[in-house]
Amino acid sequence: MPPRLTAEAAHLEVHRIVNFLRHHLPPPFKAVVGHSGGIDADVVARLTTRALGPERIKLFTVLQTDFEERFLINARRTSHSLEVPLVEIDLSRLSQPLIEAIALADPSTRFRPDGLLDPARIKASLRTSVFSTYVERGYVVAGTSNRTEHELGFFLPFGDGLWHLGPIAHLYKTQVFDLAHCLDCPDTVIQQPPSGGFWIGETDLEDISFWLLHGEPVREDRTWTTEEMEIFTRIHGVLSFASIDSVLCRLAAEPRDEAIVSATGMPVDVIARIRRLAEQTELSKRRPLHISLSPLRS
Repeated sequence: MPPRLTAEAAHLEVHRIVNFLRHHLPPPFKAVVGHSGGIDADVVARLTTRALGPERIKLFTVLQTDFEERFLINARRTSHSLEVPLVEIDLSRLSQPLIEAIALADPSTRFRPDGLLDPARIKASLRTSVFSTYVERGYVVAGTSNRTEHELGFFLPFGDGLWHLGPIAHLYKTQVFDLAHCLDCPDTVIQQPPSGGFWIGETDLEDISFWLLHGEPVREDRTWTTEEMEIFTRIHGVLSFASIDSVLCRLAAEPRDEAIVSATGMPVDVIARIRRLAEQTELSKRRPLHISLSPLRS
């Protein structure tokens, strides 16, 4: 698995990231961080505040329907401990009318305002609009994406995947947990199951398990068969971020799934599913391409 960060290594990594942020955000630049109440956001908020000081940080959270109170409590506690005011933006009345309007205008795409996935993605889109608005006030977006999410494609390219600087984008999820201990993140944040927070009870590992079952991101609500749910239960039962990271860090160097089994303890079919999802990411969520125009010649 990827090297875990000892207390000493985590301290050095914090110092390295803080210097990275200071180098790319000298005064008078200021940063905006969206705090969802999860561990990635908490770590980035603490790193960015340590680098720039509380006076050059904007910390906000977006209130939505089905937003569990514990995430708001986490964000408020971090705000208080960092002495950075938390801007609480209530968008709870906007997401449902927006997805309903899109579904009404484009019935051929089968958007589901009454489902889980489309309303969740609209919530993410509304968060993006908040970032965009702050950018126009001169703020630089410090992203909360980590390497595990990036390699699995477990992000929205025009949602949480949009940022100027990625302080933890090079770290696997397990390494983010190591950094969290070094930064004195609250135990409530470290111990809670990671989640996008888009509906009650949502967890990242459950979502990833459905993606692995499906072979790619689940793009719309669907009904799962009994056989599929049995496979899902088996996948979900062996998944942890430690096991996922252990597989991901070996995929590029080892083309044979069977060879990764002994090193990770993961079933070979789950390893194959992780490889397939990572390959799908390269195809579907790569960086935008553009045509370079040569100077016009007379």
